[in-house]
Amino acid sequence: MKKDMKSRVALKTGAAALALSFFASNAAVAMCAQPQEMAALRAAALRQELMVAALTCHETDDFNRFVTMYRTQYQESDQDLQRFFNREGSGDAGYNAYKTKEANNSSLESMHDPEFCGRSLAAFDVALHRGLPLAELATAEASIVHTGFEGCSRSADASSYMLPTRVAVRADQTAKATSAVAYTQTNQNPYLVPAYYR
Repeated sequence: MKKDMKSRVALKTGAAALALSFFASNAAVAMCAQPQEMAALRAAALRQELMVAALTCHETDDFNRFVTMYRTQYQESDQDLQRFFNREGSGDAGYNAYKTKEANNSSLESMHDPEFCGRSLAAFDVALHRGLPLAELATAEASIVHTGFEGCSRSADASSYMLPTRVAVRADQTAKATSAVAYTQTNQNPYLVPAYYR
């Protein structure tokens, strides 16, 4: 009798755990980013991409100008990013892991994609000379950033999270790739990565 009771308890416990697991996995699948959150995800990914470009493609001056120009908007965007990861359930850990993963993806790509510097140079050109608001800039440069999250209104941002696939660059950007790689090394700010990585 006791054995039968234990079996029933174990069965109920197992069923409850399975149900919780099912709902948790469904919640994770259903999790999507609202437009403002997606803009923040894109903006953070763009910043990590350009930070890598600053070091890899010798674009430190452009990166410093970019960060200075968009500093206030990035502070606001970062709050949206933090709220997204709080809502998503991973909080600070998810927020930090996302930025780290985006930087790592960009770093890997810079080593394997000969057009990386050309695209980054073109992105700096748009950022520094067109005066777009940050959310609009991050959308305009969506071809060079992939968030790995799906937007609630569309799924174009969902992608292979570990190593994003980039779209082909335009002919005018290809021409810029040569000049970007040929840029001379500028004096690098030793605080560049720690100051702007957050």
